[in-house]
Amino acid sequence: MKPLHKSLLPLFICPMITFAGTEKPIADVNWDISFEQVKQSHKIKPEEEIKNRLTYETELFDTAFHKEYIFNGQGKLDNILYYKSFSAQAKNCVSEYNRVKSKLESQYGQTKTDIKSINVLADTPTEKLCGFTATGEYKLDTKWVTNNANISFALDTWKGQPYVGVSFKRL
Repeated sequence: MKPLHKSLLPLFICPMITFAGTEKPIADVNWDISFEQVKQSHKIKPEEEIKNRLTYETELFDTAFHKEYIFNGQGKLDNILYYKSFSAQAKNCVSEYNRVKSKLESQYGQTKTDIKSINVLADTPTEKLCGFTATGEYKLDTKWVTNNANISFALDTWKGQPYVGVSFKRL
């Protein structure tokens, strides 16, 4: 993994989530910002740049995450994703999900988490659930709605690799 650089964005573009009460929630982002404005606001080059998508390495809750900006057909910001991948052998994806969920709940309020499981996993140690997530047999999903965004937080799989991801989608 490459060394991480912190993204330094002006608050009106996309603030980091904090709990000291000094910054606006990320869902209060200016959704009308353009692709070029996001690029200009970063001091580092994107990790990936393709049409309608920019990805940067960043931190969320003192943990390394990828931050992806997705733009609509009109070139306006439509979705901000934070995601962190795990190996199928990892033992901490559920504990990491719960840690980040706790941080999100402190900002957006408590809500129900949907658990999707193909098998009965009640007696399965949480340390083994990353393996089930990697195969698509176990998923967690928590949702919030704010005045201008749908927020979804998931433990899921992408191409056989478990990940935790937060999505802030324009209403």
